[in-house]
Amino acid sequence: MLKTVWGLLAVLVIVGVFAMRTASSVIEGNPTAVASYHQWVRLGGRTNCFVWGSVDSTARYSWSGACISGKAHGEGVLVETRRGDSARIKGTLKKGKFHGHVDAAGFDGASFVGEYRNGLKNGHGIFTFPSGNRYEGEFKDGNMNGQGVLIFAEGHRYDGAWKNGKQHGRGRMTWNDGDQYAGQYKDGVVNGLGTYFFADGDRYDGDFKNDAKHGTGTFHSADGYTYEGDWQNDQIAGRGTFTWRTAGWEGHQWKGEFVDSKQHGDGTWISPDGQKVALQAHEGEWVNCPA
Repeated sequence: MLKTVWGLLAVLVIVGVFAMRTASSVIEGNPTAVASYHQWVRLGGRTNCFVWGSVDSTARYSWSGACISGKAHGEGVLVETRRGDSARIKGTLKKGKFHGHVDAAGFDGASFVGEYRNGLKNGHGIFTFPSGNRYEGEFKDGNMNGQGVLIFAEGHRYDGAWKNGKQHGRGRMTWNDGDQYAGQYKDGVVNGLGTYFFADGDRYDGDFKNDAKHGTGTFHSADGYTYEGDWQNDQIAGRGTFTWRTAGWEGHQWKGEFVDSKQHGDGTWISPDGQKVALQAHEGEWVNCPA
């Protein structure tokens, strides 16, 4: 009887634990396709008027507004052209740098509507990437910083904290197939405590490191079992407790050692009434299982 049960366990442990998606998903980088300016450049058609512009030597500029003391100033439209593509930015320039509300149609279909200070995105804004991904939230010094929502063209969604253009702090990632992650990020990668919800009803609560289950955590299976214990690089590894919740086997447990998501080493079978049997396993197979 024990051999049959533990053979089933070897399969159940493996099913489900490898299916976690990369929780950070792919972020396209900072929204620099609109008005990413780094040096003073001369405006076309004006002898002595400058704007804070791109380091790209192919960039050319025109400005519909005024020029005061050698710098574009006031309300107007700035058009930047590079290699046949153009960005059109409507807003207010202060001594050659955008300052205040900006409405920009950028390169390759990118766009930005929001606030600038001293030539950089600062405050609330909405940025649409060329791919169709859309970020709405807070900016600081040109980067996504603070709280914001990124909606992917495929339907995925991240809602949470940002730092220097990367997910950082607490956030929630939802995929279009129903999987979700809620927890800590660091520098764009899942790190720290969190919960991963699988669309099929499975759930993992615990530690993460570099987008993988790593440390101590609990895996709850929709099929009726629970594993609580150690994890390494998305695998069950170390010591832990496997508990059945399925009909007929409620409360039965294996407490012992695991390697590569298989029972391996010494452990103890514990029945709901407290009976214990010492067992050894090797790569998921029982070495000294009683008949």
